[in-house]
Amino acid sequence: QPKSGKTKKILIWLHGLGDSSQGFSSEFQNRFGPDDTKVILPNAPIRPITVNFGAKMQGWYDIASLDRDEFEKNEDVKGALESRAKLTNILADAVDEMDNSEQVYLGGFSQGGAMSLATGLMYPKPLGGIISCSGYMIMRHEPIESRIHQLDSHGPILLWHGIHDPVVPKVHAMKTYEQMKDELPDSQLVTTYTHDYEHTMTLPQFLQIKQWIEDTP
Repeated sequence: QPKSGKTKKILIWLHGLGDSSQGFSSEFQNRFGPDDTKVILPNAPIRPITVNFGAKMQGWYDIASLDRDEFEKNEDVKGALESRAKLTNILADAVDEMDNSEQVYLGGFSQGGAMSLATGLMYPKPLGGIISCSGYMIMRHEPIESRIHQLDSHGPILLWHGIHDPVVPKVHAMKTYEQMKDELPDSQLVTTYTHDYEHTMTLPQFLQIKQWIEDTP
C-alpha cells in the first residue's frame, strides 16, 4: 500500500529470471516506493529454463541461450504470450481500480523489463509509463502490430541499462531499443539512461523511478 495511505497511482513491477516478488518488496514497498503509489509485484510461473540446464525456476518465458542470435532463433514466443496474457489481466484490474489507465505504470528488471515492454506497448489504452531496467525487446521479428497495439497512443517509456552488463550486453539492448524508437511515431517520449554498473538495480535507478512517477500528473 502507498505510504500516504491513499492510492493515486499504481506501479506493477516485474522481477527477473530466477527471482520472485520478494526480491523487490523491501525496495519498493519500504524504502524507495513512490508516495501515493500502490506497488503490485506479480510472480512469474515456475518453468524449466534451457540456458540453466533445464533447472526449474520462476521465469516469464524460457531462455535458450544468452547469445543474442541463438536467443532470437529459439525464442519462447508461446511462453512470452502466456505471460503477457496474465499481465494484461493484472493491468486491466489496476486500470479498473484507478478508473484511469494513465495512473497505472508497468516496469521491470531484466526479463521483467522485457515483459513490461512486450505487455505495456500492446495494452489498448495509454499507460502512465513503461519502465525497463536492463531489459530488451522480445518478439521483435514478429509483425509490428503483434507487438505494439496503437502506435499513436502510448505513454512515456523509461529505459535503463548498465554499460558493463555481461548478461544483456548494452550493445544488444540498445539495438532493440533503437528499433522500438524507430517504430514509435513519438520517440520523444522514450528516455534512455546508461549507468556504470553490470546487470543489477542501483540506488540511483530506484530514486529516478520514484521521482519519475511522482513528477507525472
